[in-house]
Amino acid sequence: MGIKGIYTREDARKNKEKKLVIGENYHCIAEGAFQNNIKVRALYLDRNIREIRRKAFLNCTAIKKIEMPGVRVIGQEAFGGCVNLTGATLPDTVETMGNSAFSGCKRLTSVQIGKMSQDRVIRRDTFRDCVSLKDIQLPQKIKTIEDFAFYKCQNLSEFFFSKFIREIGNSAFYGCGFNELELPEGLERIGDSAFLKCRNLEYVRIPESVKSIEKWAFHGCNRMKVIEIAHEPENIGDWIINRSVTVRCYKGGKVDKYCKKFQFKTEYLSEK
Repeated sequence: MGIKGIYTREDARKNKEKKLVIGENYHCIAEGAFQNNIKVRALYLDRNIREIRRKAFLNCTAIKKIEMPGVRVIGQEAFGGCVNLTGATLPDTVETMGNSAFSGCKRLTSVQIGKMSQDRVIRRDTFRDCVSLKDIQLPQKIKTIEDFAFYKCQNLSEFFFSKFIREIGNSAFYGCGFNELELPEGLERIGDSAFLKCRNLEYVRIPESVKSIEKWAFHGCNRMKVIEIAHEPENIGDWIINRSVTVRCYKGGKVDKYCKKFQFKTEYLSEK
């Protein structure tokens, strides 16, 4: 057994199994334990294993399936570059996932994170370049989606934003496949380039709770027809949309003046 219940890189070197079962005697997978391993195809972790440290399975290019029913902490780049991984089901016990936890998993199509998980943040680059990702379920109380979290997830066409979301980071959904968005009331910040080059997106309504729409937030969305901003955000960055988009807003307000500055087309809303 590894040091005090930690499955180490030395333990991993001894493994010859393609279907790997790590049992109840362990509570942690060490940093880089299986990094660059090209043998393991399926991974089954006992529910006593609570922590997977950074880079533990980085670039394990043969892994197709993982089960980890008791995990609480998934470290930075833990499963990054697992290019044959097709699905990931994470339990309610998950408390935190580090940056780039699943980045570059190019065949990953489905991720289910327990709804009752206490994690509040989808961190930077978590699913970056997961180009096949179509189905994602997040914990109910996610508040922040950090920079580049779903960068270039081009097959992600639907996404449920819970009422707890407060911030969408820079380039968080760059190049995703959305046709439409339902951004929730309660959202406060839409970051720089948050939805840049979402080329299928046609219509967006900005909730009245949004205080900041940063530059290029919806720029490069070439099919977009209308964006509705029925309030006066504190900050509106440069070129949030293409010139071809019509902005629905109130006549004479801050948004109207912004549109005149950038020569955007307007369609005025009726006063409340």
